[in-house]
Amino acid sequence: NVPIKTFNIVGDFGTLLGTARFYPPVQDTIKSVILTLGKTATADLTVGLYRNNVFLQFFTISAGNTYAKYSGLNYIIQTNESYTVNVVAGFGTNFSMGLYNINL
Repeated sequence: NVPIKTFNIVGDFGTLLGTARFYPPVQDTIKSVILTLGKTATADLTVGLYRNNVFLQFFTISAGNTYAKYSGLNYIIQTNESYTVNVVAGFGTNFSMGLYNINL
């Protein structure tokens, strides 16, 4: 399963703003999101997904985990929109957030 887009933050990080921005090359739909960390989260790590700087949804890897999956989403994305991921709480190492157009 190839993601529409993967956001990566390499190395150790704390709360970051404007960590990654994505402009879709084609219209598509975000149906699943997978979050991963290189090391176990010592506290909840929460990121926010924004469309054109307007909040869409929070996604969290709970403390003690390295992985979280969200399915059943239905965010239609357009080529004239920007998508930004911000870390809003927590710390981590080698974070990755994959956006998928299928339910996983």
